[in-house]
Amino acid sequence: DQYGVTCEPSFETWTVGAEDQTMLILASDGVWEFVENPANAKPGRHPATDAVDMTARKLRQKGVEEATSQLVSAMQNRWRHGAGDYCDDITAVVVKYNDAPKKDPKPAAGAPGGAAVA
Repeated sequence: DQYGVTCEPSFETWTVGAEDQTMLILASDGVWEFVENPANAKPGRHPATDAVDMTARKLRQKGVEEATSQLVSAMQNRWRHGAGDYCDDITAVVVKYNDAPKKDPKPAAGAPGGAAVA
């Protein structure tokens, strides 16, 4: 614990409803280093809010891969700006829950809701 690392796990449980749009960001300390710095936060907001908002917006627009890439790129830029040539490890995984399947606007013929063709 002297070095900020402990073998004692910490965990929380959340209930995710069927209609909730939820994501999980698993990331190394190199991602959170500049995100959680109170000096980087807007007044009245948690320091991580901007990074989470940015990731959620990209997730809705482009999907998981681009959201993860943008998060990593943004953190690399923050390291470059804050620490020059040094950059800690930056590893991130974004998981999207309850991703509703895309609905086909025109159901296939013979499919439920579609017109049968004779």
